[in-house]
Amino acid sequence: MKKENITSTQKGVIAEHIVANELMIETDGRFSPFSPLADDEGIDLLIYDKKTGKALPIQIKSRTGGIIKKGKESNTIHFEIRTVSLKNKKYAYFLAVLLTKDIRSVERAWFIPMKDISSLLNIRKKQKKYIMRANKSSTTKDKFKEYQFENINEVTKRIKKILDNKTDD
Repeated sequence: MKKENITSTQKGVIAEHIVANELMIETDGRFSPFSPLADDEGIDLLIYDKKTGKALPIQIKSRTGGIIKKGKESNTIHFEIRTVSLKNKKYAYFLAVLLTKDIRSVERAWFIPMKDISSLLNIRKKQKKYIMRANKSSTTKDKFKEYQFENINEVTKRIKKILDNKTDD
């Protein structure tokens, strides 16, 4: 069934809920995701860790397909992030998700520390946006490969490491 009448805003909310639900399921309730009342600094979810008492702010962007080239969908997925989102760059993360065509699950994800965004992504200064074009292939060798995850379960493991202080992030 085609999902052509669902707006991009609605798809974004669906993606945020899929991510939040998966984080709770994969941690058996350890993570409690919260949505801010105002999204003025680009934070879509605040992940509270009941075990450590720590929280992790996340900006989520979603897409349902690749860039169309010569009438065919490519493996290149286009994401945009507002420059205002980098206000919390010391602590926050950017989660880009490619939803399946039926918008029911995540096909691929990229989880990037906000502190790395300005060096990784191209900027469109007039539009005040950073542009990310990542290849969804699991065998890609693009600059986003080290941030690519097969599913939200893998992202959850990464978040656990961050909140448990097992990494340098």
